[in-house]
Amino acid sequence: MSSVSPNPRSPPGDDHPAHLRACKRCAARKRKCDRRQPRCTECERANVACEVDARYYDRRLVAQINELRQSTVKLENQVKPLQDRVKWLESLLQQSNTSLKDIESMPTGQLITVPQVVTNNPLPSSPISLHEIVIDSLPKSTNSPPCPSNHPHLPSYETAITLAHRYLNYHCQTHHVIDQEEIEDDINKVYGENGLIAEELSASRFRVFSVMYLEMMMGDENDLVVQTCRQLAVNEVRHVIRGQDLVAVQSLVFLCRFAIREPGGIGLWQLAGMAARTALALRLHRRDDIYKQGFLDPNEIDWRQNEKRKNIFWAVYNLDRLATFVLNQPPSIRDSDVDVDLPSVSSLYGNGLPVSGTSIRNHSLRLRMLYGNIQESLYGVSVKDSRPLEERQRLVSEFVEQVEAWYNSSPLKAAFIPISDATINRQLLDDISYQQMILALHRPSSLIPEIPSEYVDKLLNASTKCIALYQHYFARKEIPMTWIHLFQIYTSSATLVKCFSEFRKRSGHQAASLSDFENRIGQCRDLLAQFGTKWPESQLYQVMFGNLIDLYNSESELATHRIYSTPVTSSNNVTTNAIDPVFHEILGGFCGEGTQLGTCSSFPTSLLEPSSPASFLKTLGVDCSTW
Repeated sequence: MSSVSPNPRSPPGDDHPAHLRACKRCAARKRKCDRRQPRCTECERANVACEVDARYYDRRLVAQINELRQSTVKLENQVKPLQDRVKWLESLLQQSNTSLKDIESMPTGQLITVPQVVTNNPLPSSPISLHEIVIDSLPKSTNSPPCPSNHPHLPSYETAITLAHRYLNYHCQTHHVIDQEEIEDDINKVYGENGLIAEELSASRFRVFSVMYLEMMMGDENDLVVQTCRQLAVNEVRHVIRGQDLVAVQSLVFLCRFAIREPGGIGLWQLAGMAARTALALRLHRRDDIYKQGFLDPNEIDWRQNEKRKNIFWAVYNLDRLATFVLNQPPSIRDSDVDVDLPSVSSLYGNGLPVSGTSIRNHSLRLRMLYGNIQESLYGVSVKDSRPLEERQRLVSEFVEQVEAWYNSSPLKAAFIPISDATINRQLLDDISYQQMILALHRPSSLIPEIPSEYVDKLLNASTKCIALYQHYFARKEIPMTWIHLFQIYTSSATLVKCFSEFRKRSGHQAASLSDFENRIGQCRDLLAQFGTKWPESQLYQVMFGNLIDLYNSESELATHRIYSTPVTSSNNVTTNAIDPVFHEILGGFCGEGTQLGTCSSFPTSLLEPSSPASFLKTLGVDCSTW
């Protein structure tokens, strides 16, 4: 019996007769299939593909083959962009140095010296080296960039987190341009490896050090840790505002906070204007569907990013209307151009109040809207006084009704709200804002240059209450030392003197005794002096107020009607030398270094500015040209 040799063309494992299976063609014709590979005899004669049922193969091998094919495609997709990037980098190196034309032939790992590229960037590099600031304060034996946690003049990581949370818990509109997740992520990056020198972390460093500085400056602002945080934040300004993006707007809002807190610093009106123009260019003021049209894929803007841009826009709007109302400057944003919704998502962190932070913020935004409407309708350049007085007074009465409606709609006035220190402090701000709007509505304006006697009584009542509120605010030690409060105290005090002056000239108004007047004047002097320790520039306001008292005395026919008090001596050495020169270089030099006090709009003291103390007196009809 002859032995049957295995078919050399049969696959391994299929040479046993028991394993032979008919292919699909032979099975359909019910013929014997010799299973020759790659085609059996019948399929080869017919010149067709020989197909075998897949269930007769090892399905695990088939699955492995498909998996390998997919892995190959995936790897090819990953390698291709890397190859393109390598070619791009090689072309950049070749363009920067002609000696690197044969870079492809150089062995991998060989050291290459590339000359520094000179750019045409209009923003030069900072004259203060962040790396040097950090390294010089540490032992020279360190071989790697120091970690902020080990820096002797920076807060620890735990302290940085605590400061950030305290900052976010405050109820200011501008505190909502950054959320808890973002600031915590920034702190982790800055306090990580190379966090103080990595170029890509410029925005993170600016946000972290700005937040810590703004939170700590409520205490001793001359503390070395506070000043270090401020310096490190200022060093990053040129990097974060050079683009036209959301980071630039966010950074300008932080700089506005600097301007509000620092005497003689950059002008709030200019900074708010820069932020507003950038925000309008990015369409932050438009509703969701219009805003998302500026992106290639509108779906990439999730609700969190959309809410963030709303918060940033309304923070800019808040600052713009604040500068418009307090500084008597035209607005940068028109209400008719805005159709974005108010913030609607409550923050994850608390504000110490028994109501939602969103309701408090929206209540404050409606106040700012009223600021803009009052300024435009009463003090605008186009406002004329040619209409009948009754019609103009009716317009003022309508604004008074709107102000009262806003005041009564405060979320803190609900019956179920418990009284606490947080609610009292927040309500004090509303009370002061209410009285300030009443003062603005009844002072001499473009609408009513000559105010009637009943307006004088309302001015006296509002200014007296405003001074009393500020006294209570100072007694609680809760008021922030900002030039906005200083200017409002000054305007309230000046209005009070104007009212008593008018009482001597008019009839049909409420009686005002000299003793009451002297008591009020003493309160005004005390409030203005409160800023003297931290704000040497406040001396000018005290001097102007003293001059106003002198003018009042000179108009008094009887000596018994005069006020005798110690005058405040003006300092002739107050200049803006202390203003950070880095700000001037970066932001266009709004305040020249060494210029006389008053040339900077953030602290309005120039006699030419509409927001200066002397110019405000002119709106009251006081002639101070000879002072």
